[in-house]
Amino acid sequence: MNEIPEGTGKQEPKAMEFTKCPACGSIKRLSTCLIDKLKAKGWARAEFECSEVKLIVIMDPIMQNLIPMGSQIPAMEIRMDICLGCGCQYAIKVTETSARVSPPPTKMPSAN
Repeated sequence: MNEIPEGTGKQEPKAMEFTKCPACGSIKRLSTCLIDKLKAKGWARAEFECSEVKLIVIMDPIMQNLIPMGSQIPAMEIRMDICLGCGCQYAIKVTETSARVSPPPTKMPSAN
């Protein structure tokens, strides 16, 4: 298994999955329930998964202008879902990934 370094020198897994709600312990999730309904009707493949995804880039804002364009920097992909037991939104999977440094967006001149 691929591992990433932690600040304490320990090694942590590259991906972490959470199967139970941290608030109530339920295993029933909203997206899973909705996807199962699609699969039951034959409208989704067996391997189909869906959830809200957040990408968090890890970058020191003071140093960001020194990082060359196109460089790969650490990031986290966080898949979120909602517990059907209590309504708590929680991470179901956290994965180490990377993001490419790109130039800041430019504002288009207005045509007046």
